[in-house]
Amino acid sequence: MYIRVGCDERDDHERRGDRRPLRLRLGPRTGAHAARGETTPTALAEYFLDRLDTVGRRLNAVVTLTRERALAEAREAERELAAGHDRGPLHGIPYGAKDLLATAPPYPTTWGAAPLRDQQFDRDAAVIERLRAAGAVLVAKLAMVELAGGWATTSRTPRSPGRG
Repeated sequence: MYIRVGCDERDDHERRGDRRPLRLRLGPRTGAHAARGETTPTALAEYFLDRLDTVGRRLNAVVTLTRERALAEAREAERELAAGHDRGPLHGIPYGAKDLLATAPPYPTTWGAAPLRDQQFDRDAAVIERLRAAGAVLVAKLAMVELAGGWATTSRTPRSPGRG
């Protein structure tokens, strides 16, 4: 199962050393691809979990991978789609949420601050609940500046990973 992920036709990902060819361009129709069986929510989730665990961590973009939750949500989306229940364009689509948004245990919500690295909320933020109701699959909590304060960050860009 291969997926085209935000790469242009020149396949920049292959020049950067990613040997996984990508074919399915993510965009407004990705949910339709999953609904038609051209890809699966689990394949999408696994792909992005892998990328976030490698590239995302190298760029300091990931705080927490939500692997167990993501795979459970992806399997649920697959079952629903197979049964003919399509929740809409986000059904089965992986996404990452900034670590400002609360998530239910076991995932912490640090707000980008080291002293809050063990902070837990008893439920998901409303936006996370709404995305889940739409069938979207949470794969990660993403890095942000401390307390959303707007100061400089140590994240790096894919084009200039040495800067940041």
